[in-house]
Amino acid sequence: RIYGLPLSDIFPDSPTGLQIQYFEKARFELHPDAHPDLRVQLSNLGYLTYKPGPKISNQGRTQPCRTYPETGYSVCFDFLEFFDEYGGVAQFGYPISNLEDRDGRIVQYFNKTRFEWRPEMPSGQRVVVSDLGRRYFYIRGERLERLGSNLENNAPQVILSLRTRAYPLRAI
Repeated sequence: RIYGLPLSDIFPDSPTGLQIQYFEKARFELHPDAHPDLRVQLSNLGYLTYKPGPKISNQGRTQPCRTYPETGYSVCFDFLEFFDEYGGVAQFGYPISNLEDRDGRIVQYFNKTRFEWRPEMPSGQRVVVSDLGRRYFYIRGERLERLGSNLENNAPQVILSLRTRAYPLRAI
């Protein structure tokens, strides 16, 4: 629900030199010099792909909202419930837009992602994370041969035995 399936193997990002990996809804970056808990970080795909669109008014709505003074934007309604349930600011970043209309869908951008309202989905599944990882892959003009190189290895498999391996010099 949050990252989607992997779209690529790990490869070096040409401008930054960081190791990156694309997923349907996200892009991960490896920051080897960061604190061990912060070495793998999400790219700010919401920020990198956001262009202002037609705003949707929140007036007259009675459901709760939360305003973030860091950006001045609010998260409301089912978006707020999804935001809180799946990690809040740490997972998605701060909101960087109001509710907007994009191709007939209600969306809201955050630093790291975009939420979409899907009224046709069952209750509890109507807020989805947009496929910004896939979109940014194409925006960046990444080489197409990187796309899908490992998808055939992602089919569910029955685990028959477990083997433990330790790599003290290379954390996984």
